[in-house]
Amino acid sequence: MLQALLEEETLILHVSCSTETELTSKRAAPAYAQLPCSLEITLYGPFELFELLGGFFQEYEIYLQDPRTCHLNVRYCNPHKFSSEEQNAYPLVSEVVSPPTGLIHLQDVIERPDLLDILSGQEELDEAQQPLLIQAALHRHQKQALTFMLRREQGWSFNGKHPDMWEAFDTTQSRYFVNRVSEVHQVEAPPQFRGGIIADPMGLGKTLTMIALTATDPESSHSSDKRFDPSNDNKCQVRTTLIVVPQPLLGSWEDQISEHVTDGGLRFCRHHDKTKLTALSDIDAVNVVLTTYHTIYADWKSYKASGNHIMFSVHWRRVILDEG
Repeated sequence: MLQALLEEETLILHVSCSTETELTSKRAAPAYAQLPCSLEITLYGPFELFELLGGFFQEYEIYLQDPRTCHLNVRYCNPHKFSSEEQNAYPLVSEVVSPPTGLIHLQDVIERPDLLDILSGQEELDEAQQPLLIQAALHRHQKQALTFMLRREQGWSFNGKHPDMWEAFDTTQSRYFVNRVSEVHQVEAPPQFRGGIIADPMGLGKTLTMIALTATDPESSHSSDKRFDPSNDNKCQVRTTLIVVPQPLLGSWEDQISEHVTDGGLRFCRHHDKTKLTALSDIDAVNVVLTTYHTIYADWKSYKASGNHIMFSVHWRRVILDEG
């Protein structure tokens, strides 16, 4: 793999190798002593090779990460990360590279159970109350998934009241934010993020779980609150959930909503084919809008061309993506 990269004359490779431990024995080290080490290669190249390199590394099951050093302050674009389609919107490498932070005195940080063990074991996940609008009896794992999603929609929980990816620790030096999965730490609060993934195996009722999540909105006193300001674009906030699904599943989602929700509990409509929405009043009239990936992609192209489209003129209550 490295030989192929070296043979491409338009690529520039910056390589660093550092040992992770030191020999501490007072005895003379053998001539062939082996030390654990880490090898980092930062790759710079023309945008024309963007897609090609992404596929090339994927064949080796290698996925590019954010750079940790800025050798060339050029636009940063990673084929293995979602990014804008506009090249001018790509950040500079210097904007991506984080400045080093001081080490935490580990004795000041209370050891916590492994977060992934907690989420996979489910012992510490409470069961949410059955939403009043849902007629079907939710299983335990669905109520736990509902708890997880309701918490995730509130953003990071730094106070440690329930398991979350980020926690804040006040040490004798300052406040640190620690990622409980990667164990990285930083003094700046991580960017806020709301939402999550329900990845139960097929047949365990993910669709009903997400319908139940949507059904909690009418019961919540905060359902109409402006929970956060995603941008300063003055788009209207709506109470409606947008659900994007593969086209063959449109009918299945409609059937499940009709079957599992009390009559009139959740008003829904399609945004597809001849039943596309055209006005804000159409969105405000329902709790759920169902559409397809093909439809929303066509709407996006129209929005990019005209600068205006009803589907991209609002901030949805939430967006659910069904991978199908």
